[in-house]
Amino acid sequence: MGCVYILENPAMPDLIKIGQTGGTAQVCADELYTTGVPLPFKIVHEYPCENHAQLGRAIHQKLAPHRYDQNREFFEYPADDAYQLLRDLEDRSYRRWTSHFLTRFKKKAETP
Repeated sequence: MGCVYILENPAMPDLIKIGQTGGTAQVCADELYTTGVPLPFKIVHEYPCENHAQLGRAIHQKLAPHRYDQNREFFEYPADDAYQLLRDLEDRSYRRWTSHFLTRFKKKAETP
């Protein structure tokens, strides 16, 4: 299981970093703290999920208008609002999958 994470850095007060990993948010935060970054990143939210790659792409698409640079995963957006959006996207994805699964299961059960 991986996760989608939201990080903040006091040196970049108006930005959050939203990423996904098959590992942990702490490893990603540690890897981002290099000589070119004055302060370490702080994990604001870590959302464990099986579909971390898909969910990471979905939230990046939703927040595209707030992306600071198209080649980076930084956004000018409140961290708590981004986390709520992440939860909503996961909930919608789960409901879609459940609906699809139940429809297929029902059709299979009705087939003689």
